[in-house]
Amino acid sequence: MSVPPINLLAILQVVRPLVVEAGKKIRTLDETKAYQVRAKADGTPVTDADQLAHEFLTRALSEHYPHIPIVSEEDATAPTESYPLYWCIDPLDGTKEFIHGTHGEYTVNVALIWEGAAILGVVYVPRLQELFYAAFQLGAFCQMDDQDPVEIHTRKIPTHNRIWLVSRSYNPERIAPLQQAWNLTVMPMSSSLKHCRIAEGKGDFYLRRGPTGQWDTAATQCIVEEAGGKVVDLEHGMPLRYVATQAENPHLAICGDPDLDLSLFVG
Repeated sequence: MSVPPINLLAILQVVRPLVVEAGKKIRTLDETKAYQVRAKADGTPVTDADQLAHEFLTRALSEHYPHIPIVSEEDATAPTESYPLYWCIDPLDGTKEFIHGTHGEYTVNVALIWEGAAILGVVYVPRLQELFYAAFQLGAFCQMDDQDPVEIHTRKIPTHNRIWLVSRSYNPERIAPLQQAWNLTVMPMSSSLKHCRIAEGKGDFYLRRGPTGQWDTAATQCIVEEAGGKVVDLEHGMPLRYVATQAENPHLAICGDPDLDLSLFVG
C-alpha cells in the first residue's frame, strides 16, 4: 500500500493529546451527569457529550490540518464526494454504554484514511484512561495514564480458551452452537474497546453481521493490523476499505490471528 507524503509519526504526536482531551471532556459530563439525551432520526440516542466531543475534535483537526476533510458520525450531512485523504471520527463510540454508565467502556475514535485504507488510528477509553494508537508501518501501542507506551501484539489463536468478543446486547441462544463447536469463551464488551482487546492479545475474534459505521472500525482497523491481526470484509474476503460517501460497513470480522480460517466461523 502506498502512503501519502505526510509524516504519520508527527501527526500521531498532534492527534493523541487531542483525542485524550476530547475523552476528558466526555468523562467530566459522565461524572457530573450534566448532559441531555436526544434521539437521532434513526432512533439511536445522542447526547451533549457526543456533540461536545464532535465540535472539539472537528475544530482542532481543522486548525491543525485545514486541507484534510473530516467525516464524523455526528456530521449533520453526509459527504457528497469522495476524498483520497480524510479524517474519520467517532466522537463518542458506545453512547448507550455512556448513558447507562455500567461498565465505562465507551471510547473516542479518530482515524486517518488514505485511498480507502486506515493508515492511522487513535482510540481513547476515558473511564479506564487507556490510549491505543497506531500508524502504518509504525506499530501499535497502548498507554496507561502517564506511563510509557507499550507496543502491543495480537496472539495466535489457541487450541483452547479461544476468546470471542461480542457486543453486550448479544443473543446467547444465537451464538451458542458456534460457541460450543469451537470451544469459544464469550466476552461481552461495548464499543471499539472490543477491537483493542484483540489488538493487545486479550481476545481472538469479533464477528459483526449487522450495521456498523466506518467510524466504528476505521481507527481500530489500523491498530489491529499494526498489531498483527486483520479486519476483513466478509462479503469479499478482503481487508475492510473505506469511502467517505459510504457510511455503512459490510459484514466484517476482526481476527487477532491473520491465519485464522474464517470459514470455521462464518461458513
